[in-house]
Amino acid sequence: MKASQITASVFVECLLSLYFFAQGAFMAQAYAPLKAEIPVLCQDVTARETQIYQIEINPENELMPAPVSDSIAVAENSTGKFEIEITEPGTYRYLISENAGSDTDIRYDDSVYEVTVFVENGAGDSLVCAVIANTLGRAEKAEQISFQNIAEEIPGSVTTATSTTAAVTTETTTTVTEPVTTAAVTSATQPAGPITSIINSLRTGDRFPAGALCAGLAALTALLSAFLFRRKKTEKEGGK
Repeated sequence: MKASQITASVFVECLLSLYFFAQGAFMAQAYAPLKAEIPVLCQDVTARETQIYQIEINPENELMPAPVSDSIAVAENSTGKFEIEITEPGTYRYLISENAGSDTDIRYDDSVYEVTVFVENGAGDSLVCAVIANTLGRAEKAEQISFQNIAEEIPGSVTTATSTTAAVTTETTTTVTEPVTTAAVTSATQPAGPITSIINSLRTGDRFPAGALCAGLAALTALLSAFLFRRKKTEKEGGK
């Protein structure tokens, strides 16, 4: 066998060996697809109607695996989730935020979360992942991805406050205006006589002239003095 033939044979065998080795290595790296889930909590909103949150997800760049859906609608006080199908290990980043609605009575949550999905080799040809989130611009880990919309005004709060005030005012007025009389004190029985009648009239609030009272007392004093003077004179004349 010529040397050239031997060389060609060895070369072909090397190519075949390389082919089967590469095929085995490729098959070893064919992982079963992993479906990573990212839960999102939408909190209760005190409003007239049930609120629906519109949540969206955006990959950091075009090299990141695309989510099954780039937006989800989640009712208040409920949890929704994004799903991402991943076929190989790696680190993948996404931004999650709320798409604000048009209701002017609702203040929409403007939080933005940065979500990192770490994917590693698992047992056999499987993949495992870990999901970590933090508020954009902050280093600390967020316990959960949560959004809270707020109603600018709670219906019925003003009316309730007004009714309560009116009830309190009515009760206070009734207590203050309870009648207090002094008729029993001012109408006590007194001995009959002109002076007593005058005094009773003054106590009960009648407008009796003070001058009349003084004149009456002076006249009574004069009569009493004249009576005593005449009696004394009579006794003196009888003694002679």
